[in-house]
Amino acid sequence: MLRLLRAGLAASLLLAVGSQLARADEVQTIKAAAQQRVNQLAPRVPIERVTLGSIVGDWATIIFFPPPDVTDPGIVIVQRQGGQWQAVAGPGTAFPPESVPGMPENLFWRNPYTGALAEEAIAGIPCKQAASSAAVTLQVPCDATTVAAGNALTVTLASGQELQFTRLGLASGPFDEWAYARAQQDAAPLALPDGSSPIQAVRFYLVGHTAVLQVDLSGGDSVLRWFFLQTAPDAAIVRLVARVAPPANDPTLDRLQAALALALATLQPTEDTAGWSIAGMLYDDPAQPIAVQAGQQFTLALAANATTGYSWQLVSPPDPSVVVLVTSRYEPPATPRPGAGGRQLLTFQAVGPGRVSLTLAYQRPWEQGVPPARTAQFQVTVQ
Repeated sequence: MLRLLRAGLAASLLLAVGSQLARADEVQTIKAAAQQRVNQLAPRVPIERVTLGSIVGDWATIIFFPPPDVTDPGIVIVQRQGGQWQAVAGPGTAFPPESVPGMPENLFWRNPYTGALAEEAIAGIPCKQAASSAAVTLQVPCDATTVAAGNALTVTLASGQELQFTRLGLASGPFDEWAYARAQQDAAPLALPDGSSPIQAVRFYLVGHTAVLQVDLSGGDSVLRWFFLQTAPDAAIVRLVARVAPPANDPTLDRLQAALALALATLQPTEDTAGWSIAGMLYDDPAQPIAVQAGQQFTLALAANATTGYSWQLVSPPDPSVVVLVTSRYEPPATPRPGAGGRQLLTFQAVGPGRVSLTLAYQRPWEQGVPPARTAQFQVTVQ
């Protein structure tokens, strides 16, 4: 029997290749199918958050997290039947392979970057040192070298393997959905000669408090592995890239895996103090067009009240070649009063020429399928 999901750990997200690869918008559809089953079978169990666990072909798992000390996280198994996703098992915490007819064996997996496997690999690194850049801070083996350049950091291990870190900005919604959509976007230019997706597998899990979306792409005799990392709900997303070859092709694979486990366990995005201050241009009226130059920052200021649980969220991420979200923070009222509201400040970086519409919704992040209380749309032109 496979024991799954104790506190602080989530199951994986594993996807098939080609036509079986779930689209980004299917994540919400799969969650909705699982939520319907939970509402029917466990309507009185409170749920704090819902994450995608795994997808293999026409099968998926969704993880439901109740408040601490209420009960263990629960899994719902969902299957695509006739083009529609339907819940077929759960909620539960363990599923023997024979318990759900037709369930693929690799719906659940053994993760080398979490638990005892990761701890053993990290302990085997004889010496560790801190590495930092304008983008990230982390620990690396003492015999590694580092090169920082702007928003990126490259770590070269003694064996010659490279770990490349890039700070991407903030997620515009639930991390698992945002990171999956970003992975598909980034992988699109790498399509194989027959036009199929280069993505071989995707896995979603937690390393401590860090959410990880791991993407494996075809690379001949090795695998190009991307890790999208979010250390906290309001932290910038960092992407880690490494090329992983099987032991037959790389006798130093264990050293690379240990370095990756160490990086996942210790990485933090470097705090951008400039980004947390109000950028030079402040806009609070959606009717006012915004015109900025590439390289400039601007801030949207919208009335909000964090005590109600509501916050402003991007409905969809903007074109990253034009504008990226840098920081989002709540500014309380100047004179604290019970129930008084403040404002939410969302700072963006203008990247390159183009036009985008920034549509934001004022809603509670944990409420699924509930219309937002308010919406706002800003028109931005970058010259």
